Amino acid sequence: ASVNYEKIAEGLSRALEEISEAVDACVKDCVVYRTQVMQYHIANLHAHIFFYLRHTIDWYMRKSIKRALSSLREDFYERFEDEVSNIKRISLAIGREAQHGSHSEIRYTRILLEDTVIGLQDLKREVAERKYREEKAAEQRAREEEARRVLELEKMKRLDDLHRFIGASAKALLSEKASAFVSENVKERDIQNRNTMNS
Repeated sequence: ASVNYEKIAEGLSRALEEISEAVDACVKDCVVYRTQVMQYHIANLHAHIFFYLRHTIDWYMRKSIKRALSSLREDFYERFEDEVSNIKRISLAIGREAQHGSHSEIRYTRILLEDTVIGLQDLKREVAERKYREEKAAEQRAREEEARRVLELEKMKRLDDLHRFIGASAKALLSEKASAFVSENVKERDIQNRNTMNS
């Protein structure tokens, strides 16, 4: 009987160790990737673990004579090996789903990074174009300001030339008028003098 108990303990220990390893392998994946498919696999994993434990307890709770006869015919581990294999299979499915999620995340990150790089390039080009436009506008304003200043100087020079011309013309005209006036007065005086002498 003690040999049978040892075989049962060894089989149970081996099965629980494999189940524990299968669960440990997918614990992190279950936490990180909580997709609908992942939730289904987790529920399925829990169900199969409880299914295994229930069958193990049911088998163990049978009458000891039936259990002893059964344990002579078959190994405890082999009896529930299919259920342990199902738990491992579900654990692998969880790992595959997590790997798929990881690939999707990497792809999304790469696309986001590419979009960010393109966005930064567009922004850099836009900034360079804006800077170029502002520089050109500043150059245009400087040229316009210089042209306005030159035009203003030319305008002032022309006004100055016009003033000088008007001043010279007025002076010449006044000089001519004054000469004519003096000449006319001299003639009138001569005439008057002559008239006075004749009388």
